[in-house]
Amino acid sequence: MAVRVDIQGVGVVEFDDSFAKLSKQEQQDLVNQVANSRRTPGASASAAKTEGRTETDTEYLRSALQGILFGFGDEAEGLAFGIYDAATKGKSFKQAYKDARDNARKEIEQFREDDPMAAYGTEVLASLPTALFGGAGLARAGISAGKGLGAAVGRGAVEGATYGLGAGEGDVADQAGSAVLGGATGAALTGAVGGVLRSTVAPAPTKAAQNLMDRGVKLTPGQQSPNSVIGMVDQAAGKIPSIRAAQMQAIPEFNRAAMNEALEGIGKQVPKSLEGGDILMFGREAFEEAYDALKKDIEVPDLNSVKLSGQQILNDVNQISPKAAKKLQKEFQTLLAYKGMKMRTRLDGDLFKEIDSRIGKRAAAYQRQAQMGQNVDAADIAQGMFALQNNLRNALVGKTPVATTKLRMTNQSYGKFKIVQDAARRAGGEFSPARLGQASKAADLSPSKRASAEGTARMQPLAQAGKEALTAPPDSGTPFGAAAFMGAADPNVALRLGAAGMLSPIYRPLSRGLLGTARMGRAGIEAGAPAVGGLLGSEFAR
Repeated sequence: MAVRVDIQGVGVVEFDDSFAKLSKQEQQDLVNQVANSRRTPGASASAAKTEGRTETDTEYLRSALQGILFGFGDEAEGLAFGIYDAATKGKSFKQAYKDARDNARKEIEQFREDDPMAAYGTEVLASLPTALFGGAGLARAGISAGKGLGAAVGRGAVEGATYGLGAGEGDVADQAGSAVLGGATGAALTGAVGGVLRSTVAPAPTKAAQNLMDRGVKLTPGQQSPNSVIGMVDQAAGKIPSIRAAQMQAIPEFNRAAMNEALEGIGKQVPKSLEGGDILMFGREAFEEAYDALKKDIEVPDLNSVKLSGQQILNDVNQISPKAAKKLQKEFQTLLAYKGMKMRTRLDGDLFKEIDSRIGKRAAAYQRQAQMGQNVDAADIAQGMFALQNNLRNALVGKTPVATTKLRMTNQSYGKFKIVQDAARRAGGEFSPARLGQASKAADLSPSKRASAEGTARMQPLAQAGKEALTAPPDSGTPFGAAAFMGAADPNVALRLGAAGMLSPIYRPLSRGLLGTARMGRAGIEAGAPAVGGLLGSEFAR
């Protein structure tokens, strides 16, 4: 015969007939066990003994569900049990949902009172995946988009308000108040905690640094976030040869990124294995191929204007020395003698390609002489030849609208290539961001160089990003060239340079890995702020 016992705080519980056979102490222990388990009215003692998980499992699972569902775990439990009870116990869904939801809230609150660290900790930790994925979704939707602290605070406000709404109890007004407080607290916590972490051990990259990293330039912590504590440590360590060498490894990557920007218009990209002069050679060959592909659909209708520009190049004594101008004049005369060029007034695509290729090869030959120090005037001659090639290409027109569009894009890209080429010429090889900026300004044809003043000249944004983020190499020549020269005569210097060469490849990936790990930790901590804010908001709203 079943025994019914009214347990305070729980309600009437029905036990099987074995309950009557127990001693009073055993009966009391069993009643206490049921009372402590805080099960819904009607649960049996046998169910408490045979269920596959303990009461602590249930409490942790319920708190975890609350976190995963961003405060709506109690509503979800109410929905699930409401549907089941309405179908099996004859209750109305509205009443069944309310009973199950209120019971879930009571259980959650009791767990928080019994073990607040476990209850709140489980809930906040369980909320992290939802917060991280939710933040990414908000960014994709354009809500608080971005990567800075301000964007994180914005997402913290939205997610905190959502959690506050879910964690709130009572009527609509109560939950709305909880949402407002949750949003404000989530934003404040994200800003406070994130601000401290971003300025110390887990800084976000600057806008300039992010620009370079998006282009494949690998930066040390100091180059990524110079004003953070970890960044200042990295910068100070730059006095150590191996660290300095590691910081300098970004310069060849910057050169590659500059060339890749120039090649974007023709759909080419520099192989990662190329450096220095090989990058320039690849660029020249890429543009030769691009113009070759267009030669059937392009022409130079006004060759006389190109010839006139050649005379203007010779007369530009500010750019070319008199000795170089004399040699350059001979080069121009040789070109005019080729295939009756002196008498021609136009060029078809095929002949243009021949002339363009001859100019380019002669200019490249002089440039190599200049880089190897074989001819003091070679750099000026190469510059004049490249200028003539540029004028010839600018005189091209397309025979069809499609060819005109492709030609325009190719010419625009070639204009950027010329800036990169000039930067390399100014540096005598591998160039710094400052050299690229100088070349960009020199190529600015806007009135009073207005584009350069506004920061919008071709290649200027990349050059400016490099100036802000990178450790600059020497103003000319190959980085560490002077130091290598000293090392040849001083064994101590040579030893330090050797150590730098061995340690620098290790420092960059190691330091970036540590910084990346710190940022992942910071992201996790920031992601917990909305849940904490929502929970506090619901408490404040009571």
